[in-house]
Amino acid sequence: AGEAGETVLRYAQAPKVEVLEGDVTSAFDAAKGDLKLTYSHTGLARVRITGGGRPPLVLLLADEATGQTFWRQDTPAGPTLQRGPGLVRTAAVKGGVLSLTGDTETESPLEVFAPKGVKSVRWNGAAVAAKVTASGSLLASKALPGPAAVTVPDLAKLDWKTAAGSPESDPAFDDSAWAKAEGKRGGSTVRPPTGQPALDMSTHGFHNGDVWYRGRYKGRADIDTLTLHYGAGGAGMLQVWLDGKFLGQHELDGGLPRPITTGVATFKLPEDLRGDGEHVLSVMVRNNGHNWDLDADDFHKEARGLVSASLSSPTSYSFAVPIAWKIQGNKGGEDIADPVRGSLNEGGQYGERNGWHLPGFPDQSWAKADMAATQPYAGTTWYRTNFDLALPKDQDVTLGLTIGDPKTPRSPGRYRVLIFVNGWNMGQFIAHVGPQRTFVLPSGIIDEHGKNTIALAVTSDGAPGDALEAVKLEVLRNVEGGVPVARVPAPNYKQ
Repeated sequence: AGEAGETVLRYAQAPKVEVLEGDVTSAFDAAKGDLKLTYSHTGLARVRITGGGRPPLVLLLADEATGQTFWRQDTPAGPTLQRGPGLVRTAAVKGGVLSLTGDTETESPLEVFAPKGVKSVRWNGAAVAAKVTASGSLLASKALPGPAAVTVPDLAKLDWKTAAGSPESDPAFDDSAWAKAEGKRGGSTVRPPTGQPALDMSTHGFHNGDVWYRGRYKGRADIDTLTLHYGAGGAGMLQVWLDGKFLGQHELDGGLPRPITTGVATFKLPEDLRGDGEHVLSVMVRNNGHNWDLDADDFHKEARGLVSASLSSPTSYSFAVPIAWKIQGNKGGEDIADPVRGSLNEGGQYGERNGWHLPGFPDQSWAKADMAATQPYAGTTWYRTNFDLALPKDQDVTLGLTIGDPKTPRSPGRYRVLIFVNGWNMGQFIAHVGPQRTFVLPSGIIDEHGKNTIALAVTSDGAPGDALEAVKLEVLRNVEGGVPVARVPAPNYKQ
């Protein structure tokens, strides 16, 4: 704003120049036939030019901010220009009436430059009283209304329920229905050493989300090291238990221009778990997605899940002790359990396989959660709550779910959250990677005039401070207008 400007128009003879609004000076060079207008780009200036051998012209001279308040729509009757509303979506002319639809973020003026024959204006179906201006436009007699204020529930004051979500780590867990990870030839470009089974999840029909492995082996006193080669995508990770004891987790680096997508994790076995007899390994791999094939080098075929698992001692070779593995990913594998929400909606977490993320799941037996003092636990912990909405009709309200302080890109705590709203996967929050903390909850997923369900699957290493931060429901945008969005029908929990 404030920049000097000039506009030069050519006329056969001196035209009549009327400055209707703003500070504009004019000069006509009869020898060249040039009419020069000089002005400053400040707000909106209007100039009407008639005569001079050319059709009448109304010139609007605006700075950038003012120019952004204009919208143009084309109709069979001719183009229309509108000023004021935050958005003009459609325009139609019929019987001398210009009907407009759009949005207002606040009380907004409405001025329209309409085709000949237009005598009145309607906005979102309502008649708008307007008068003709010196510019030839129609100006609304009063501002268009803005949206009514919206309040949303305070999630911290709701009743939350919680349950432990990694029962697969218990040696006594029943995995009899799981598939054996053996006897199949994998198609991955990252393969295990010769003689070792193909463990990658896609070989066994699981392609997205988390995957669990349980392996049994006969122990030896000298076996003290577990080495896991795995693929998990950028910022992927794995967690490991031996005979129910948490050995730790390993994470792939995130936030890189080209992320590291595979890694090798090494764990020392506790001395009290190195003896003879059968031992049970439990491994959860967080698969953050497959690669793109950007360089046409089959990079998208890189393994996800475990690639190989080796038990060794200081005096032995790798793979000194055979491990009999079983694998479990998303419910149904390639025959997905929820075709409405799709194959990317859920993975192989116990809660996902058993519908803990779905509306209507019976969580009455779960413990009451203190969301003001959540505690870190190794593995995955689930939290659920319900809330009601009664958003104003004829308003477009966009809601978001925020975890932690939105002004801080990364948290000091290290944990992850799978976010489900009404059964739909809204994304993953990784506290120490970030930077996204607010997740949009789209219309069609949210019930704007009814009951909604939030389910959070929090995965942590259990270290102090690695616990879920505050969870808030926020209004991201609120406008008068919008378009009707029907809820997407999707199944609730069924036992």
